[in-house]
Amino acid sequence: VPIMLRVPIPICQRRKLVHLVAFRLSNPTIFGNFKDIQHISALNYCNFKKISSQCFHSTVKQQSQTSTLKAAIRNMLKAVGFKSEQHTTSLGSALSLFFSSTEQVKKLDWLKYSRLPDDFRSEQLLIVLHVWLLHKRLISISKASESKSLALKVQECLFDQLWEDTCSRIRAKGINELSVNKNLKEVQGYCLRLCLELDEALKTHPHDEQLLLDDIAAALWRLLWRQEEDVDPDIVLALARYVLQELQSLQALSVPAVCGGRVAWGSPPLWPDRSLGQTAAEEPVTGEWQSALAPTGQPYYWNTRTRETRWDRPTQED
Repeated sequence: VPIMLRVPIPICQRRKLVHLVAFRLSNPTIFGNFKDIQHISALNYCNFKKISSQCFHSTVKQQSQTSTLKAAIRNMLKAVGFKSEQHTTSLGSALSLFFSSTEQVKKLDWLKYSRLPDDFRSEQLLIVLHVWLLHKRLISISKASESKSLALKVQECLFDQLWEDTCSRIRAKGINELSVNKNLKEVQGYCLRLCLELDEALKTHPHDEQLLLDDIAAALWRLLWRQEEDVDPDIVLALARYVLQELQSLQALSVPAVCGGRVAWGSPPLWPDRSLGQTAAEEPVTGEWQSALAPTGQPYYWNTRTRETRWDRPTQED
């Protein structure tokens, strides 16, 4: 399954599989006895660091069966999210990149002055637009850098986080759990189309900046503004200039900064007429507090300095 369209295993299902594997390992009548099962890492979803190669089987046949079984268990653990230390680093970097993208989109200027429809699709495509910018930089790193493996893992975790967050926001809209995957496929359809059209623009005019700008603007108009004829072309061009500017800025950013999740976005587009637009969304949480969505779709708040989390919206005194 392509990375862009792969749906991650929900954390709750991972934990159920973890408990099942742990039970099987502790049952000597089924799996035999294994020694030195070390501490389970909470950050990496209970990562089993080591399973001793020694066992209590004496015959060669039993040892062969044990080796085969251990290999199967390792594959099972990998499938439910038990990764290496490098994956933990990649996951942390990907989360930093993704959260920086969502925070950039939450700035009021996007929907207030761009005349974009104030709905789920507009917010989703703006997030995907920033993820696509990061994706292009990570791809360039993987082609011309010694950090190829790390860049590809960060990219994989980044898209996993994107679709997991998308599922959370779909649930937050009150969609029945049985219909979440159906809605997700629909969302992935127009998200993938945006990425493909932007890729085609870069491929067609790699050296002509003006033609590239026009093609990016056309793709944004078709997908974000949904071919609305009354939209001011200068508004679309303002967003296209922002995309091109951020694309060039990310290409100039160092490899350790990108793979380490240290990306600072520029200011939102300078819209030609700031009096245009619809009613702004709810004011974001200010100060050290930021908002996010749990996997169930319920909003919560976390402090960027103390890492405290809470369900209730923080007040100015907090």
